[in-house]
Amino acid sequence: MLTSVVDVAPEVWISAIKFDESLDSTLDELAEEFLSDSEKSSFSALHHPHRRREWLCARIAGKEAAQSWWAREGTDITTSSVTISSLESGAPVITPAGLSISLAHTTGFAVAAVAAGPVGIDVERADRPVRELERSLTSAEQQECERHGKSPLEVLMAKESAGKSLGIGLAGNPRGFTAECDGSDWWIRTEHHSVRPLRVRIHDHGIHLIAICLQ
Repeated sequence: MLTSVVDVAPEVWISAIKFDESLDSTLDELAEEFLSDSEKSSFSALHHPHRRREWLCARIAGKEAAQSWWAREGTDITTSSVTISSLESGAPVITPAGLSISLAHTTGFAVAAVAAGPVGIDVERADRPVRELERSLTSAEQQECERHGKSPLEVLMAKESAGKSLGIGLAGNPRGFTAECDGSDWWIRTEHHSVRPLRVRIHDHGIHLIAICLQ
């Protein structure tokens, strides 16, 4: 297991963990080290190795991101004293309060972002096939991709991270979100947040793409 800082800025702290099947032999030990009692109960209810691996690594990334954030603010806190629970919507909530958190994972890679305000994160392998994804894009979004040389994958990631920053994900309807690109960042509009479009930045991280939305 390898933890790294993807991007550090005053408004957000992002941590990532790279892992593989070799981690399975130490999952229980890691759970004992990093998880609170309530989290251990949730972890013990998971039985599929793949799910256990991703669930635990995403939360370790979240705890380490929170620990780093508070350390930067002059507060020392252990990762085991940080609890990450979930609302009925599935959105993660962190205790002690004071930070927003978002988690994401794909095969062999987990990321987490913490911020003082609403935050959403998504991660995908950059080489993920996009043919099926293109069908969920509007014609205008397809044109945006062609105009700016962007992958349709970025559109879906931008929508997902924006939805997570609102605490709802895609709400089962990717077309309930529309995406426009300014050549660099994506701007997401949705009926769930009519005040202004939400900006999403896509970061290259080796073979992965990471989308971050800060409100």
